[in-house]
Amino acid sequence: MERIREETEKLKWPVYERGEFDRGSYTKDLTKVEGSGVFPCQVCGRKIDPDDKSEENYVIIEPIVKDGDELEAVDIGCKCRNVIRITGFNKR
Repeated sequence: MERIREETEKLKWPVYERGEFDRGSYTKDLTKVEGSGVFPCQVCGRKIDPDDKSEENYVIIEPIVKDGDELEAVDIGCKCRNVIRITGFNKR
């Protein structure tokens, strides 16, 4: 467990440009998340808070905008290298 933690801490952002994210991602719909929208990564269990801008646990890879100005989804990369597509922003 300690080795995994050390390897994870060695990651430097943004790792996406180096192709280190696993594109075998999943989607999280915020309309189905209770409370403030915080949810765990399905791979490593880190808490993902869509309102957190610190990039401590994840980095924003790409916002997906519809019709020029409506945020449809955001692809984020968790520190464990998993990609998560977050949807449901406008219905929250």
